[in-house]
Amino acid sequence: MLTASPHPRRATSAAVWGSLVVFVALHALQPEGVLGQATYLAPVVGGAVLAWIGARRRPAGERGHWKLVALGLAASAVGDVIWSGFALVDGVGPDASVADVFYIGSYLLIFVALLRLLVRRNPDVRLDVDGILDMVATGTVTVLLVWAWAVAPSLGDDSVGLPVRLLWASYPVLDAVLLALVLRIVVNRAARTGIGVLLASGVAAWMLADL
Repeated sequence: MLTASPHPRRATSAAVWGSLVVFVALHALQPEGVLGQATYLAPVVGGAVLAWIGARRRPAGERGHWKLVALGLAASAVGDVIWSGFALVDGVGPDASVADVFYIGSYLLIFVALLRLLVRRNPDVRLDVDGILDMVATGTVTVLLVWAWAVAPSLGDDSVGLPVRLLWASYPVLDAVLLALVLRIVVNRAARTGIGVLLASGVAAWMLADL
């Protein structure tokens, strides 16, 4: 008689990682066309679904942060689906579209999640002038570093209108602000707990995957 696996979480984790490896391999073999879009979107959408499931399983006091992150990932996934739909229909991805509304929304949701984590773990964060200055300094330095690499070329691209150029330039700026928040959590003693490091690491991985 068949019995349930004694390690269901381990089996589920193995299945998720195995599926991810398959999708990555298929995408590497065929990055374009319908198959390429499908193998890209499947892990993106699946990741958002798993994030929401994981958020619901967190302790009650921690669900708020994780649900906001899951919603942020879901918004980003919706943006990817919309952008890919335009790309499949038109043969090329749009310079700007309604997908950008969801992309910007995903940043805002994750910003709120990280700020809530800082405030919850450190109730005096509003009075933490040094912490605020650290975040501003980190964000400023990061923006300066990415200016020549991403912002300046976007603003100087005369092939598109000014609104599109500003939209393109906003993404590295948002990344810089997000990085500042992640670093603040890592160095903040009150926020640097298991949930803080895990949440910050997940956000950092999301940023790297979008490069």
